Amino acid sequence: MNASMAPLPRRNELPKVDILLHRGDLTSRGRLCEYEKTLSLLASVDAELKLVIAGNHDVTLDADYWRARGPEIAGADYSSSTAAAAMKLMKGRKAQLSGVEFLHEGVHSFQLKSGANFTVYASPYYPASGDGTFPHMAYRYESNQDRFNPPEKTTKYAEAIAINPIPDYPEVDIVMTHTPPLGHLDQVNNGGYLGCRSLQRAIARAKPRLHCFGHVHEAYGAERITWSGLLPDYDDEKSMRCRQTLESGESYLDVSNTARQPLQHGTDTLMVNAAIMNHENQPVQAPWIIDFELPMVR
Repeated sequence: MNASMAPLPRRNELPKVDILLHRGDLTSRGRLCEYEKTLSLLASVDAELKLVIAGNHDVTLDADYWRARGPEIAGADYSSSTAAAAMKLMKGRKAQLSGVEFLHEGVHSFQLKSGANFTVYASPYYPASGDGTFPHMAYRYESNQDRFNPPEKTTKYAEAIAINPIPDYPEVDIVMTHTPPLGHLDQVNNGGYLGCRSLQRAIARAKPRLHCFGHVHEAYGAERITWSGLLPDYDDEKSMRCRQTLESGESYLDVSNTARQPLQHGTDTLMVNAAIMNHENQPVQAPWIIDFELPMVR
């Protein structure tokens, strides 16, 4: 989503919600004015909690990347202080007044006024693509590296690099990443799949209620996974007992306890590619509205 470039589709129709999730690409090229515009847009959404992560386009929020590649990207406009200024914007007073909480990689805990008490795992990172579909941008790791599983749960095919691995079930309720898991709402127009294999394994292990991501704009959609209890090694199919593509002309899903098919925590995960931008980088895909249960304070 590049929310700074145009209003959200159906923004005026969005109802009041408990939680807003923005899974990265707050900007097109990491300009400070783009962060400002995105914060103004997010301020217009009526939500008790607004959780935001970075994406590969947010090059000035990745300080190491900006230090290494900023001069090449920005040329004469490069400033070493831009990364600190961008982070200050996303963590500072305007973000607070907009109700925005910017999340770094790791596990975060929240409680709503309703008494809902839940955990969120967040990560802005994405894997390199062998076909060059995504150039070397911010928050990138190599496709043979495992950023989401601890060393003892990494497969023999991957190099363990996780600093903040995703916890086991039932420790996390919502996962929000910029990248999709491999084979889940990650297919591009040339037929290839650009998701992360190690993330696929971590989600099967964590079994969150909701996994929300973006990055692959043309794979916008939702699916419901029923887990088998097995972890994928190289083939994802054995980890799933059932896979259901969810159709919703209004981008609305009800998997609450009163729905016809309520989500069963520990058995099901709702996966949502929530990219607002389409494959031509036009903001025409509507925000998803999802009704589901969160654990309550006892």
